[in-house]
Amino acid sequence: MFCIRNPQTNLAQLVEKVVSVNFSGKMGAYLKGRSLWCASTCSESLIIPNEHTTKLNKQIVDFSIDSLKNEQARSLKLVATRTLVRFTRKIKQEDLEQNAEKFGSILDDLLKLLEGTNKEVIYLPI
Repeated sequence: MFCIRNPQTNLAQLVEKVVSVNFSGKMGAYLKGRSLWCASTCSESLIIPNEHTTKLNKQIVDFSIDSLKNEQARSLKLVATRTLVRFTRKIKQEDLEQNAEKFGSILDDLLKLLEGTNKEVIYLPI
């Protein structure tokens, strides 16, 4: 709806800038979580498959996997998982198969997250 109402705004460029910022310091984990949340919320608006959105989807998936593997905050891991779910649904099957090792590397992280998750958000790691 945003893209239809605001055709002059390039949402893909905006999301790309948000997720490409290198967050550090005390608020780094919080800001990473917010940028992942922003990306996952805008995922439905990035439906037009072109070179830019395909590259952006890959960047967001890599950012989510990195956050899931390397961050300590459970809330950030849950947001990264939500973002992964939203964006991997948009990846073609042959691309998923090419990146199977990357997705296989997060299985242990998802299981650890599943162990410490409550009923309200348990569907995300599953």
